[in-house]
Amino acid sequence: MPKAYRLSDSAARYPIRPPERCFPLATSAPYTRDQPIMAKRISSNIKLNIPAGKGTPAPPVGPALGQAGINMMEFLKKFNEQTAPQMGFVMPVEITVYEDRSYSFKIKQPLTTDLIKRAAGIEKGAANPKSDRAGVLTRDKLREVAKLKMADLNTDDEEMAMRVVAGAARSMGVRIEG
Repeated sequence: MPKAYRLSDSAARYPIRPPERCFPLATSAPYTRDQPIMAKRISSNIKLNIPAGKGTPAPPVGPALGQAGINMMEFLKKFNEQTAPQMGFVMPVEITVYEDRSYSFKIKQPLTTDLIKRAAGIEKGAANPKSDRAGVLTRDKLREVAKLKMADLNTDDEEMAMRVVAGAARSMGVRIEG
């Protein structure tokens, strides 16, 4: 017969409460002891790159959202409304779909390549970045792009963020000066 375990008196008096930010909550109301915390079960995660303010139900957006059971027009209306100030950029978006077909989405910073192209004043990167030069980017502009992308990068150090952005620029054929 297995040994029975008894909770200590302190564990019974102070039940462990899960952190509020570790998973999405079913209710937006603050935690109360009367109501149990119930998390929504995640059905799928969708990652898309959509032009800011110009989201349409055409492929690849429409099929991805339709397959997940999301109301496309409602999502696109919210997305276009939130990204209207960044027109001209392609915005990465992460959509979390729950089992009850509700969803939440997070819009990230514009693509690094778009920011580099705008800072360098070029239309597109070099076809062969090893031999061709598409443009030049100064250290000051590189720092601006790194500051913008800092929220999406896996570093808090500005110099490391600049190195990440400089690597993306090199792969496009953009030379860094300064």
